[in-house]
Amino acid sequence: MVTVTDIEYAFETYFSNFINSISLDEKLLAPASKDEWIKRLRACANFQQSACQENQHLISSFHRLFDEQKEELDASHYDVMLRYCRKLYYARNNEPTILLSLSKSLLPYYEKLDDVETLLFLYTCAGYASSQLARTDHGDMVKQVAYYYKKVISYRDSIDTFLLPSSRDYIFIAYNNLIRVAPRLGSISVEEAYSFWQELYSIRTRKKFTQYDTTNPRIPLLCQSALDDFLTNDCVADIEGLTFSPEIHAICAEMIKSRFYETKNVSDSLYACPASTVFCYYKLLADEGQLSYLTVWQVLHDYYFKHEEMLETEPEFDYETYYIDYPLILIGLLEKTPFSFEEKRPYYAAYQNVLRKFLSRDYDIIETYTISDGVRFATFQPLFLATFDNAVEKINFIINSVVSSHLSTLTHSVMVSYLAEAIVKRIFLYCPEYLIAPNSDKDIDVTFILSHQAEILDYIVQSALLHDIGKNGIIPVVTTQHRKLTDYEFNLIRMHPKKGAEYLSADPDFARFKDIALGHHKSYDGKRGYPVDFDHIHSKYCPIINLIHVCDCLDAATDYLSRNYHNAKSFETVVQELCNGKGTEYDPVLVDLILAHTDLYEELMVLTEHNRENIYYDVYLTFVNKHIADIEHLEEEARRGI
Repeated sequence: MVTVTDIEYAFETYFSNFINSISLDEKLLAPASKDEWIKRLRACANFQQSACQENQHLISSFHRLFDEQKEELDASHYDVMLRYCRKLYYARNNEPTILLSLSKSLLPYYEKLDDVETLLFLYTCAGYASSQLARTDHGDMVKQVAYYYKKVISYRDSIDTFLLPSSRDYIFIAYNNLIRVAPRLGSISVEEAYSFWQELYSIRTRKKFTQYDTTNPRIPLLCQSALDDFLTNDCVADIEGLTFSPEIHAICAEMIKSRFYETKNVSDSLYACPASTVFCYYKLLADEGQLSYLTVWQVLHDYYFKHEEMLETEPEFDYETYYIDYPLILIGLLEKTPFSFEEKRPYYAAYQNVLRKFLSRDYDIIETYTISDGVRFATFQPLFLATFDNAVEKINFIINSVVSSHLSTLTHSVMVSYLAEAIVKRIFLYCPEYLIAPNSDKDIDVTFILSHQAEILDYIVQSALLHDIGKNGIIPVVTTQHRKLTDYEFNLIRMHPKKGAEYLSADPDFARFKDIALGHHKSYDGKRGYPVDFDHIHSKYCPIINLIHVCDCLDAATDYLSRNYHNAKSFETVVQELCNGKGTEYDPVLVDLILAHTDLYEELMVLTEHNRENIYYDVYLTFVNKHIADIEHLEEEARRGI
């Protein structure tokens, strides 16, 4: 029989491994000589590989506990697990998948006890975890968000019986999420969110709820934030794809005006007013025709760049809204002015720099589900992409700011680009006809290929760098290196080709990379891999898809530094696997090319084995130096008043 001590040991060990893993990752971002950095890299890889195995054993034991020994568990077992559930929820770095699993495992026991305050906490945990995961999956997880938060507010009328101040917080946290988050996730309709908005508005006039404002100072902040943010939803509806009925829009319009006048009367200046209030009010005036879009854009542009110094005074500050939604609103307003593209160019640069500045913040903030989703949403917005002068600028921005925002994804993409470059150079020499797909454009022949080698090579390198772009929407899953992925997380990972294709389809200049992102996990014969509904064989990019597939597998299988969930294989072993899968999993032309040319074979082996650490160090230098340069550039522009 498992003891309380066993459970405590399991959780403490898991937490310790988790924190140590994060600490070792962070050390890779600290200044270091090449030798010292490679030493850190090896130490990080060795620890994480060991921790991954131990953590997986601990997680498996936990699941067996509920599968095989559930009837033997008593109150002491559940209470200690509840304690660790609280620790996980309030941790700076938490794991939604683990938190959701733990809270759902505990819920039946406390539901049977009718322990209301514990249930409030567990439903809040499950709601939070679901809302994070829903940002990467618009399936069943989205529905769970509303379900759990609705369970929380079902206890609102018992608020005066709660003993813990935090229990009262959970009621308003739930309202906050149902009003602010759920409609943007698609978990509930705008109409339903409005009904919760009305409920909360009513609650704010009842003593039963307001009597706790002094002992729980966060409650009025949560309420005001939720009430104001619903109005913000109306402001960004055209960007977010939300649909407001004319009736709700009219009500929101009056509330926006009322809120603005109320706030303006108690503020020293417009710049002291909350951004949500100012943006909603002036955008409304433009949409109603009371002020021109030019006038409103001028007011809001000036406000946005002068207001930033006051951000720390704003309660419940929302980084995603401020650094993503508002610049998109400004771009949208600017598009409705009579300015030419040349006149708009410096302002476009300013809004691009806002996002660059945001991406240059602490690395860990980008690795949250919320921010990761927000960055993806902003950078691939057609409205935002249209601010660039040409395709080169666009592609460079995405590679430098998005692909390069996460070190392990970046190193893999760079490795694939090196491998692809080495192979395609031999293709030019020995079999250029390989690059002619059955569905290639009619003017594509060997002569064309040989006369456009530089352009083709550039395209293939860019394809390699962008092939995993879909992972940038699920970075927190990708960074889970201290344990094996759950089935749910693995299914999320399998979505990254479709996500990548979706992102790249947002703009004509990226559309030519879509099939590469979509097909790089498909087998040569099309019978295996994912997504199952994509027929890469009939794509005009089929040869390059097969090339990236081989390179992707070569790097992943030989990676002994950042794939902690499996043991790396030798290059010779992987080549043998290529041979075994020739004609089914892998393109036979590419396999034969590698086997037939010793120089290519040795170059690929050096890249994947002997030179991997050097490549990783070069990527690290680029990554860190870019980060430092971005910050310095942005600080200099701020000093110059740009």
